[in-house]
Amino acid sequence: MSAPQDLAKEAAQTMKDRGKKLGPYQPLYKELAIRWSLVVGVEVTPAQTARMLVEMKLARWNAGYDKDHAVDGANYSFLAAALEGESE
Repeated sequence: MSAPQDLAKEAAQTMKDRGKKLGPYQPLYKELAIRWSLVVGVEVTPAQTARMLVEMKLARWNAGYDKDHAVDGANYSFLAAALEGESE
């Protein structure tokens, strides 16, 4: 079992590593919002795409616990919050 602060540190490291590998998150979530808007036929915001990815991780967690679901879900929540702040 992991302590909450250890999971938070892992989430922060994962975010940092992915940022180095993939670059800034904003362009990806803007593109996702455009693509998902076309699929569902209504406007989807970048923040909503991150929130939907949180839901995906929760659905996976429902099928069985894996620490990855918690860590990635937390990071998607952080991204959603940051993207909400950028749209204000």
